[in-house]
Amino acid sequence: MTSAHALSTPNIGDAAIALAGPAAAGVCIGIAQGGSAMLECAAIVPLISFGLTAFMVPALFIGAAYVGPVPAAAAFARATLYALRNAGVVLLGLAAPLAFLVATTLHPNTSLAFGAAALAAAGIIGLRSLVSALWSRESMSSASVLLFVFWSCAYLAIGATLYAEFIRRASCLNHPF
Repeated sequence: MTSAHALSTPNIGDAAIALAGPAAAGVCIGIAQGGSAMLECAAIVPLISFGLTAFMVPALFIGAAYVGPVPAAAAFARATLYALRNAGVVLLGLAAPLAFLVATTLHPNTSLAFGAAALAAAGIIGLRSLVSALWSRESMSSASVLLFVFWSCAYLAIGATLYAEFIRRASCLNHPF
């Protein structure tokens, strides 16, 4: 299993993939509304992803330090970028099917559901990547498991809330709610 200490040094390619995945998902979500909506959504979805991560990861680091051994801050940051990159790869892989489904759907809310499903799948894969990069199976205590499960649920719930609020308020998506 990968540990945070064994991860390679982050590079610009990892950051680009971490950014390109949510941007591609945003473009797909905005397809039904046209060009300016695609650009606005392409900017907002990565902002939600990176903003939520920047807000939540320090809490995980502090909690992990409280309940047991934790990798150094630099290793924690590498593991976070690794998880964001893996989530970006998932979203890039889902971009073509998501674009097809959004472009061919008849009901506008269906495209939002497809977008939410893609973002949730990428979030879950990212969380799995993060936990496997931070702790080996042997080094993770039961307290660390509980902390990560609770933190992951909070992360996904806040992410879903931010996405729903974005959808409700975004000028790029003029759906009746």
